[in-house]
Amino acid sequence: MSELESVCVLANRNLLGWQVEALERMVEQTGVDVPLVVVNEVEDIDHPGFSEGASPLGERATNNAGGIGLDDVRLFSHVLRRERFWAFVLAEQKLSWVLGLGSPGRSQRIPLDEVPCLDDATRVYCTPIPVDGSWCELPSDVVERIATETDVVVRFGFNLLTGPILSEPPYGVLSFHPADIRRHRGLGPPQPFVAGEDTAGSTLQQLTDDLDGGNVVAIESVDITDARTLDEVYERVHGVQVDMLATGIERLRDPEFVPEPPASLAPYTSVNKRRSPGFAGRVLLRNLRGRAATVRTRFEQWVTARGPTGVMRP
Repeated sequence: MSELESVCVLANRNLLGWQVEALERMVEQTGVDVPLVVVNEVEDIDHPGFSEGASPLGERATNNAGGIGLDDVRLFSHVLRRERFWAFVLAEQKLSWVLGLGSPGRSQRIPLDEVPCLDDATRVYCTPIPVDGSWCELPSDVVERIATETDVVVRFGFNLLTGPILSEPPYGVLSFHPADIRRHRGLGPPQPFVAGEDTAGSTLQQLTDDLDGGNVVAIESVDITDARTLDEVYERVHGVQVDMLATGIERLRDPEFVPEPPASLAPYTSVNKRRSPGFAGRVLLRNLRGRAATVRTRFEQWVTARGPTGVMRP
């Protein structure tokens, strides 16, 4: 197999903050080149190839964390139709940002044009081809170009992928699942958050046709015992993911390392579960309790800072 020297990034028209950090860390630590970025043109949420985070409305609403505008109202209407009760979790999240009780953090959307490590990369725009349900293939000419010009693919956009793209690049397609697939598949961080677990995880996998069951390149976990909200859980998971991509590239370069499926896989939990009133309600309640705890903590800090006389201490 050839030396791993070049990376193709599959992306939406923007990347999340943690994804940008991960790419920058990868380039800095491993010295790989990123000569090619394949951009998903799908922005219609009803298209099988739509990827969460690809909506222009979602981008504007997320990046306008300090206010609520017409884009937020339109987005809520769209999300309510698609996500049902989960829309109220997202609405509470946005309200917390406006009130200063949270922030997008590493989930901030960053346009591709503002990612320095991609400045020299050629952009190829394409629409994934629906195959079965939410599974899609990339056009054959795009796959051929990826396999010819790069050694490995990093999936930061598109939805569920199948077909030749999984096998044509020498080192396959690397993709993150925001959980340890031995414990949680499908729905990620909301599961350990609702269950009150002590840790959350992330898996960097080499994609196969097994949903959230690919060949493991790296698995990491992070403590969430004092995480008050789902936002905080995601932020900690993203913090771990920032370093995992560079680690994965270094492992794939090791001729002794062979990515393999895990010895055991968790049962698959569909993301549809978050749309139910029971599950969404539990997440919303835990979030509200967490926000209330944050308000109490800030008030106590304010009282302590002012002292018994009510005058702010120097």
